Amino acid sequence: MIFIYFFTILLIGLINNKNSTNFEYLYASRKLTLTSFIATIVTTWYGAILDVGRYTYENGIITWIIFCLFYYFSALLYGFLIGPRIHKKNISSLPEFFIKRIGLNSGYISSILIYLIGSPIPYIIIFSTIISHVYNISYFNSVIIGVIASNLYLYVGGFKSVIRTDKIQFILMYLGFGILIYNLYTQYGGYEFIISNIPQKNLSLNIKENMGILITWFFISFTIFIDPSIFQRSYSSKNSLNIKKGFIFSVIFWI
Repeated sequence: MIFIYFFTILLIGLINNKNSTNFEYLYASRKLTLTSFIATIVTTWYGAILDVGRYTYENGIITWIIFCLFYYFSALLYGFLIGPRIHKKNISSLPEFFIKRIGLNSGYISSILIYLIGSPIPYIIIFSTIISHVYNISYFNSVIIGVIASNLYLYVGGFKSVIRTDKIQFILMYLGFGILIYNLYTQYGGYEFIISNIPQKNLSLNIKENMGILITWFFISFTIFIDPSIFQRSYSSKNSLNIKKGFIFSVIFWI
């Protein structure tokens, strides 16, 4: 199943991937439709699954506030207040914006900071951990496989390849969620099983005890405002209305 997944993603990412200009390579000529926008935003910003899983196991439903509710709020703010302005003012990246407004040095500094924020290293670690666990191979080899598998079609086909593969991964994600929920419900049960088997502390929000963590993560969720992947997708959207609609539907799918 995993091998078929790799093969399918690479195939879809590599076929029909010609780009006549750098602008098309980086921004798909700014023709991103609403469907494509939703698929790529949902799959791109759905991440950190290993640590979210660990935190959920240890702390329970407060995880939903920290890693979900706060992020839904910041995503909607971005979708209505920032994304449309990026599109209308033709701002392709934050460093470019800083260069035009402040100067070249500010562009260099912002580039370094955004690179650190948008670094793929955490996701390569997640990907490699899963590969190493499933196939029982060394972690180093799984990192090599992960880097090659996730960069080959991107390097060859650019942003259009990313959009095509995101559509497939969107379908597989929610098909997987459906299968998981069905099997868990039929094998173990629903709400009553959860209530009777989960520690009581995991079913309580404990807001007073976790106020510091809640405040911290509330502000961390606003990193979407400078996330380069979200910035690129907003700029590449066909129009600003698709950005607003896209974030509304994306939040629904995330929930």
